[in-house]
Amino acid sequence: MKVLHVTGAKIWGGNEQQLFNLVTNLKKNGLQNYIFGVQGSKIKKAFDQHDISFECATNEKLKSLKNTTSFQNYIKHINPDVIHLHTSDALTLAYYTSFFYRFNARIVFEKKGIGRSSSFLSRLKYNFSQLDQIICVSDYVKAEFKKMLSVKNQAKLCVIHDSFNTDFGNFPRDFKPPFDTSIFTVGNIANHSSAKDLDTLISVADLLVNQQEIKGIQFVQLGGFSKLTPAYQERIKALELEAYFHFIGQYDQAYLLYQYFDIFLLTSEREGGPTSLLEAFYFKTKVVSTRVGISEILIKNGENGYLADVKAIDKLASSVLEIYKNSTLFDPVLESNKEFILQHFTSERQANEVIGIYRSLL
Repeated sequence: MKVLHVTGAKIWGGNEQQLFNLVTNLKKNGLQNYIFGVQGSKIKKAFDQHDISFECATNEKLKSLKNTTSFQNYIKHINPDVIHLHTSDALTLAYYTSFFYRFNARIVFEKKGIGRSSSFLSRLKYNFSQLDQIICVSDYVKAEFKKMLSVKNQAKLCVIHDSFNTDFGNFPRDFKPPFDTSIFTVGNIANHSSAKDLDTLISVADLLVNQQEIKGIQFVQLGGFSKLTPAYQERIKALELEAYFHFIGQYDQAYLLYQYFDIFLLTSEREGGPTSLLEAFYFKTKVVSTRVGISEILIKNGENGYLADVKAIDKLASSVLEIYKNSTLFDPVLESNKEFILQHFTSERQANEVIGIYRSLL
């Protein structure tokens, strides 16, 4: 079976890690995989190292009308059985291309998250008649996305959860974290996008350090910087949190750091997965999270972690404080948290479910 994966992503984040995990596991199952993406994409290097073909679009913006010709030509060249669209702009490109070209391959679109708003064009492309299947990465995404779809396209929805790839090799013996591990550490791994709501993370730090006067604590945030970063940095400075809050930036193999976090704190307001919660569970890190994505599947509030509503700063802070005061809290359930990931959220399981979708369409 030949599968053409289409992505407009340039940065490397959780969604790109999921794409990489999926494709490499599909390859292990004997599928032929091809990628159509954009020049300068960080994921290209990763696929090149695994001998997976990556074709760059003519224009650096995937959804550009100028890319419809190169997209058509590549489809004709490889003649895929399935075209798997992994980003919103990949769907836009397929929608534009349909004006000039009739797809013979089955088309699958994967919805990984929820945006704040939707344009008229978005509604048109999401109800694209040539879509054969729409995969949502959580029931949370499915419930929200369903509101934008026609009855016909609602029937094409299914859920396949994000996954965790346990094939990451050995840990470096001489590894040194980029922060002082002797201090109680609240970690967060997220690129600097509005969906991650890092303002709430900063507010939790402010409440605990400045208002509760908890001084033996630090907040370590890892993820790609964006146009939002300067405002976050200015706020940290204004709140006099510079000694307690550290922006590390993009960090390769960030999973190495979970074992050094006393708590993993997720403050997102919108999430599809997220992968970071799966990783935290696998590495037996204690978790405090907003109610987004698959958080309510993983966490039973007060039993194996803490949950709070989106932007519930007081609740998030009090949950962190509970664990800070009681170092053994949740210790008995951390191993079962890891086992839950191994049973239900591995990349091998995800790949098998996706293959089942592909086969059902052919």
